[in-house]
Amino acid sequence: MEEQQLQEIEALGAIYGEHEFEVVNGQYPEVEVKFVLSSATQGASEIEDEFELNLVLSLPKGYPDVVPEMKFEEFEEHFSRTIIDNVMAKLREVANENLGMVMIFTIISALQDEIGSLIEHRKAEKENQIEEHKKKIEEKEQARFVGTAVTLDSFKAWKQGFDKERLALKEKQIREREAALAGKLTGRQQFLKDATLILSDAKIMDEAGEVDIDESLFDDQDLDGLDIEDEIEDDE
Repeated sequence: MEEQQLQEIEALGAIYGEHEFEVVNGQYPEVEVKFVLSSATQGASEIEDEFELNLVLSLPKGYPDVVPEMKFEEFEEHFSRTIIDNVMAKLREVANENLGMVMIFTIISALQDEIGSLIEHRKAEKENQIEEHKKKIEEKEQARFVGTAVTLDSFKAWKQGFDKERLALKEKQIREREAALAGKLTGRQQFLKDATLILSDAKIMDEAGEVDIDESLFDDQDLDGLDIEDEIEDDE
């Protein structure tokens, strides 16, 4: 078993480059290797779609008659636990199908095939996110044009509030108009607007009674137009 494991490790080092393959521990019976696979080599067309899979395999003493222990490192950064478990299940299935033979190369080949499916999954997930975002925007826009359903009670409440606001606005406009016209009313408009002005003038005239006129304060020419003597004669 030891010789078989060491020979397989040596062959893997010749197949994969140093950036893809690393011997973590080369001492039997604790041999451990690590593979770093990039989606860029499997058809990822955009940088945001690229990711790496780090798979660590630990070879037990009875390997290849038993399945090696396998685990992913930092896989959770790119995919959900469900997807990780599904991929791992497929790798274990491949391992079980190859018991008794060196199988690491076969396991890694199966993982490379899965990367293609993972790329398609990421693309589909990205498209779904874009569509979901568009849908939310469309729903938000539609909500702007779709009003709340009107019932009889809601209409009555709205009508009552509307009439109240309209009356308050009308009263405000009247007050503002009156304030703007203040000081610009003619005498006739003032009397028509306030009847107390008429009453106050009548009261003043009643209280005054007869008015004595001092003729010495006027010129003869001024007195001619007053017809005072005629009025006196009329009184007699």
